Amino acid sequence: MFRASPGISVRGEATAFYLFSRTAAQEIHDFNPESKIIILLRNPVDQMYSHYLHAVRAGHETLSFEKALSREGDRIEEAERIAQQRNAGIFIEGFARYRAVASYSSQVTRYIDTFARDNILILVFEEFIDETPNYYQRVLLFLGLDTRNVPEQFNGENTQGEIRSHLLKRWLLDPPPGIPATIELLAGKERKAALFRWLSRLSERRRKMPELAPKLRNQLLCEFSTEVDAVERILGRELPEWRQ
Repeated sequence: MFRASPGISVRGEATAFYLFSRTAAQEIHDFNPESKIIILLRNPVDQMYSHYLHAVRAGHETLSFEKALSREGDRIEEAERIAQQRNAGIFIEGFARYRAVASYSSQVTRYIDTFARDNILILVFEEFIDETPNYYQRVLLFLGLDTRNVPEQFNGENTQGEIRSHLLKRWLLDPPPGIPATIELLAGKERKAALFRWLSRLSERRRKMPELAPKLRNQLLCEFSTEVDAVERILGRELPEWRQ
């Protein structure tokens, strides 16, 4: 993965599921025990809902958020079966575990137990959004990079995709046998990837993220209060923005 980046002082990658994975921390440590770990934590209720919306966009989720939560336990075996069939591992498996993925305390502890504490930077998403330049500088300092040219403004907008064509989305998730290999043989790996990205965009329409129903939000805030307590103990500070 990193062979094509000679002369670069810092190399890295990111995925939302490295924290959730039971094996990633040890595997990263085996690769490089001096790895710098950056963990970005979000209000667990917001994280669950965002996770759900991503699953809807990807075509893995068809239930309402409330119904998906109520059936979460029953769907874990189904998710594991799909993950094995598609060889997608933790990525698809995690979609059925909205509560588990948002239960950070045990996941963060796994990294703290694996890496030197000085090599772990834990950031809070809500503060990162409000103070992006300062947090960006903190990341640069943590990585030992030059902090003199930090942008004054960072632009971003959180949008989600709404599925326009379920038929096309299902085809992309599970294309007929031999089709991807044939396209790659005729057009090359990069053009095949570009084609599938274009088809994925074609299957969706962009829209603003809908808000979570207040009643359900309050229920989940109460449910996760103990988990928030545990994260606060790990960080040694309070997280009032996670209580609302």
